[in-house]
Amino acid sequence: MDIANLTILQARLNNINRQPLMRVLILACLLNVLFSGIVAAKSDQYIGSEACQNCHKQAFTDWQGSHHAKAMAHADSTSVLGDFADAKIEFNDETYRFYQQDDNYYARIKDAEGKFQSYQILYTFGVYPLQQYMVDIGQGKIQLIPFAWDSREKDTGGKRWFHLYPQALDPKHEFFWTNQGQNWNYMCADCHSTDIKKNYQAETDSYNTSFAEISVGCEACHGPGAEHVQFVSNKSASANITHKQFKGFDRSLHKLVSQWKPRENSAILQPVRADNADSSKQTLVCAQCHSRRLQLGDKDHIQTNELGDKYLLNLVEPGAYHPDGQIYDEVYVYGSYLQSKMHQQGVVCTNCHQPHSGELLVEGNALCNQCHLAESYDTPTHHNHPDSLEGSQCVDCHMPQTTYMQIDPRRDHRWHVPNPQQSANLQTPDVCLSCHNEKSSEWSISQVATWGENQSQQAQEFGPAFLGAEIGYPQSATWLSKIAQDVNYPAIIRASALQRSATVADNNTLVAISRGLKSKNTWVRTGAVRGTENLPINARWRLLSPLIDDPVLVVRIEVARALLSNWQQLTKDQQTKMQAALDDYVQVQSYNADRGFALTNLANLYAYQGNLSKAEQTYQQAIQTEPNYANSYLNLSEVYRQLRDETKVINILEQGKNKVSSSSALSYQLGLSYIRQQQPLAAQNNFAQAVTDEPENPQYQFVYGLSLKDTKPKQAQQAMSKAYTLSQNPQYLYALCEFQIQQQEYSAKQCVEQLRPLVTPEVIQQLEQQMNR
Repeated sequence: MDIANLTILQARLNNINRQPLMRVLILACLLNVLFSGIVAAKSDQYIGSEACQNCHKQAFTDWQGSHHAKAMAHADSTSVLGDFADAKIEFNDETYRFYQQDDNYYARIKDAEGKFQSYQILYTFGVYPLQQYMVDIGQGKIQLIPFAWDSREKDTGGKRWFHLYPQALDPKHEFFWTNQGQNWNYMCADCHSTDIKKNYQAETDSYNTSFAEISVGCEACHGPGAEHVQFVSNKSASANITHKQFKGFDRSLHKLVSQWKPRENSAILQPVRADNADSSKQTLVCAQCHSRRLQLGDKDHIQTNELGDKYLLNLVEPGAYHPDGQIYDEVYVYGSYLQSKMHQQGVVCTNCHQPHSGELLVEGNALCNQCHLAESYDTPTHHNHPDSLEGSQCVDCHMPQTTYMQIDPRRDHRWHVPNPQQSANLQTPDVCLSCHNEKSSEWSISQVATWGENQSQQAQEFGPAFLGAEIGYPQSATWLSKIAQDVNYPAIIRASALQRSATVADNNTLVAISRGLKSKNTWVRTGAVRGTENLPINARWRLLSPLIDDPVLVVRIEVARALLSNWQQLTKDQQTKMQAALDDYVQVQSYNADRGFALTNLANLYAYQGNLSKAEQTYQQAIQTEPNYANSYLNLSEVYRQLRDETKVINILEQGKNKVSSSSALSYQLGLSYIRQQQPLAAQNNFAQAVTDEPENPQYQFVYGLSLKDTKPKQAQQAMSKAYTLSQNPQYLYALCEFQIQQQEYSAKQCVEQLRPLVTPEVIQQLEQQMNR
């Protein structure tokens, strides 16, 4: 493999209440606008939660004490939980101070210049197990400070200040508190307040964000309530009501199942689907916040009944989920729920959670025993643990916890069956060991075997297939195609299988993708679109062109993105046909122009269209907007490479290294630039820096090894060997074997034998012929 032919990998996408005027002092409103960076939106449709309490007393009382009601609040004596009584804490040998002055709250913390400044706390954020605090740093930018208050009881480690992101102390880090990773307007507002309008102004890099209610109020879920009040208070005037079916609301949040009936020879009740199930918007409403997603704009997805008209949902993909679908990063429930049998049977959030308090309907196994009969499931013969001890609760094994934000444990809503054997094979969390942490995988495998459980039959086939695709194992293509076409798998799993088909493919892949593109499920179509990315442009156009005018926004923009890289190979007629989807794509990126990734996507578009001048200008805008976003520098360097200006390539990558916290990709690209300039020593130094900064990246290890072949063959073999060990990619092992043969290494024969079961006989025959020369 010739290192000079390696090219850049394009980065992927990856209560100011509306109270009646007489109840609000004009001066107070003006002060809020001037100092808070957030304005009260004016609307005749949103009336505020206070308007609901007279008729819905119990629901209102339940809501008042909920996490929704306390999602965000003005900082005052009723909302602040933290110790601001001139509290001082030591962190990194420096003193941080939290204090009050008059009726205001302040935090004295370090700014991006490393200087201590006092910031007024304007808002509280959340309530338990931690509470965060927000300040205004100008231009309407509301930021979360890095210290949070642990609101748990003292005997469980609480009632203390702690630093939420000790890994993000470098001002260049995305999650340093003044950067976009901790910006409320973009990162948090949509889910912690009601009827948010971000209102980012790209021209001034500022926000004019507004909300109807500062917390998650009644109308955040039920929709605007003005017509409902009109409907119930004046029946004679209800002729003008738009949504009479739901008493003036534009949605209903009822359950999908009307009753659960016993069924013969089963310990699980049979769901009876409600006649009006299709009109319920409950899961759609909950999913808008309880999901890992990217907001695409302000379109009302409730009215279109499509989450994909407003949000791009994360599928089951690396970095968010483990290969077997277990939660890895913060994914906020919905993607896990979509994987579950509960979802397939019509279970919705309010089957388990009280809708207004958010608390469980009943505690313990009684919750699950609503459907899973206690005499069969709530017994040691099923859970194999003594009653009332850890392991006897359904959630212990079927909803394991992962802790985020240091102290916030969250349960996995897949409700999967623990499988220690598969966990060991895939290197995913073994649920048994979350309690029995002093034991080993071998112990949990043997223990479950004594229960008479057949772990091979319980294994999720998609787990090995997903992991295989991640490491480039060719056989995984067949598995992925089978999974994608098997309707017994949840739609999100089929979609994720199709998405992974972009990296490994065989003769069945095209069939699976073709069928996926015709699916009625939005996410299956989305996954199928992504699966076409490495197909030849003619095949890609033939498959994707019917979806250019897909009814769902997310599919249209994915189609546009998948075809953009070959824009100049499309005919004029094809480009014209694609224009409407392209306009949607541009509108989505413009909506998110407060982030570097969106501006970089726009710049990529201009580069693909051959407008390198506009691409350069937009990449520079991305760098100015979010200087710590590495891909802006990387892709701009690619424009300079196309212009054959390696000096500018070097300069922009070096600029990026000074602005980006994790600069391994920049070092890697610098190495490639020096290879093109025939400066192997400089290339080696940058590749060495890349593997030092990111030693677990197999691509960096492999290319570093290639760069050492002529000067340090032993080190080259070590790096190439590590690349294979990290990735299990047979291509890396093949290159190592070939190099060892060239070096006449004794270990070459062992290498070939290790490769033999991973490749075709013809490949082994070629290597053996080289050894025998």
